[in-house]
Amino acid sequence: MSAFQKSLFFLFALLLTPYSLFLIPTPAQASTLGSSPTYGPSTLYSGLIGWWTMDGKNTNWATGVTSDSSGNGNNGQMIAMSTSTSPVSGKIGQALKFSYLNSQYVSINNIAISSTSATYSCWINVNSYTGQYEGIFHDDVSSAEQQGLYEDGSNGTVLVVGTGTHGTAVLKIPQSSIPIGTWHHVVGTINGTTYTLYLDGKNVGVSFADNSYGDTVLAAIGRGNSQYFDGSVDDARIYNRALSASEINQLYQSGQVSVGKQTTKGTPLNDGLLGWWTFDGKHMTKNVADSSGNGYDGHLVNFTSTTTEPGVIGQALGFNVGSTTAPGGGAGFVQLPSTLPSLSGPLTVSGWMYVTAFPNTNRALWATNSNNRLMLRSTSEYITLGGLSGPTCTTASNLNTWVLATFVYDGTNISFYRNGALQCTNSVGAITVPLASSFIGTDSVAGAGDTMIGNIDDVRIYNRALSAAEVAQLYNSSSEKVAMSANPPASVSTLSQGLVGYWPFDGKYTNWATGKTSDLSGNGNNGQLIGMSTTTSPAQGKIGQALSFNGTSQYVDEGTPASLSLGNTGTVSAWIRSTAVTS
Repeated sequence: MSAFQKSLFFLFALLLTPYSLFLIPTPAQASTLGSSPTYGPSTLYSGLIGWWTMDGKNTNWATGVTSDSSGNGNNGQMIAMSTSTSPVSGKIGQALKFSYLNSQYVSINNIAISSTSATYSCWINVNSYTGQYEGIFHDDVSSAEQQGLYEDGSNGTVLVVGTGTHGTAVLKIPQSSIPIGTWHHVVGTINGTTYTLYLDGKNVGVSFADNSYGDTVLAAIGRGNSQYFDGSVDDARIYNRALSASEINQLYQSGQVSVGKQTTKGTPLNDGLLGWWTFDGKHMTKNVADSSGNGYDGHLVNFTSTTTEPGVIGQALGFNVGSTTAPGGGAGFVQLPSTLPSLSGPLTVSGWMYVTAFPNTNRALWATNSNNRLMLRSTSEYITLGGLSGPTCTTASNLNTWVLATFVYDGTNISFYRNGALQCTNSVGAITVPLASSFIGTDSVAGAGDTMIGNIDDVRIYNRALSAAEVAQLYNSSSEKVAMSANPPASVSTLSQGLVGYWPFDGKYTNWATGKTSDLSGNGNNGQLIGMSTTTSPAQGKIGQALSFNGTSQYVDEGTPASLSLGNTGTVSAWIRSTAVTS
């Protein structure tokens, strides 16, 4: 065994030692849906007895469980929730949307909450103020004794404690302070007989009462004694102590820095956004959901199963991955709906492509038919619009690398951008483009030779011409998300040079159905999970999710690929947290 191999063995031996980590995002590291937050030291995990992030990786729809990330195992059972309507974009990652009409809530059993020392914290987005004492986040749903945060149709949001049918409403936030359709951070603390209510990090009231009635063992999110909340909840926490004002402000600030604000509804990159297909897990529960808000959902054709792959922004869709020849009529593609309009004027189409083979000349990103299509060639692109050829320009190699391919039609000219940079322009005059029943991943319903071989991510269609600055912004915004998701940014850092294996262990890169954790180096050195558990192995990591090993029988088998035979020269790097050093 070489000296380097010994070092490699020692490092992975350390990785096999068990650990657990339940930290919270620091303010500068909080992230939005689809990106991985970085976790760091904080007093905000001291006394944390329950923490429900509602994020996709912590919500198992097969079992109906949303996991407790505090490390205490107080998992919540989702009641009457829907895979298609309940997961929504939250303030920090994913949230859950509750409908009072469908009696939806999360039930949490066997959690001891003190009536004299506790903190309830969560982000809420009210859909409607409908009834009285609708539980947002509270305890003891089966008793007349109530404690926690409620929404009241007449009083706004209230902090309730004590006995009686609804306890005692000791503090209230008026409805006008929490407008419908906006995210707000609400916290209630109990310190002896002192009750304090906070809104968006600020103290909005203090009350004094003696309503202690002993610890409770039941809690619920989205439900009161018999009334249900109508809105969304994110990042719900219970502490067995009263947080300080500075800690509550820190919690509030952790939701203020969000990656990808450029794609928030109403910002320039959403202006004129006609269709947006992310292929992320949360958007594949209804086949291929349109995230533009316009309802142009697509559907998969000729896929034996939903083939998902690591993408530039979250998850990508894999087309005939591993094929070296055009698959013909059995090729998979995405069929877009017939309700898409025809455009007589400006148009922008953009998407990320990772082509793994060019057995024929072209690989299609988007098309209506042979008259309207955007395709990559090995070192160029091919565009037609209205049956007219667009510009042709030589580019760097498009093989085995992520490329953001964008064409912009301004009513007269077609311009092609590669990775946010203008490559070439051609004048074509006035064109009408029928978008109805167009495709992603092929240019023909028969799935002919131009069908994609590789991965496609984040496809967008605009009914306007993006400016050069906006196309660059679209590319750069994706690069920011890549960095936050622990993907190596292409052509940005030397850290991708010589990289032969890269396993981030994030939820979107770990497929428990196949027992695989993906290698993001591009070399395909995916790891096989051995002896790992879906319930105990995923853990909060230093960057996104980690894997927890028991030190005896659990490990990741990378096999013996040639690319991992490093000889006497190499570098191995990992974040580790050991709870014991074994012989």
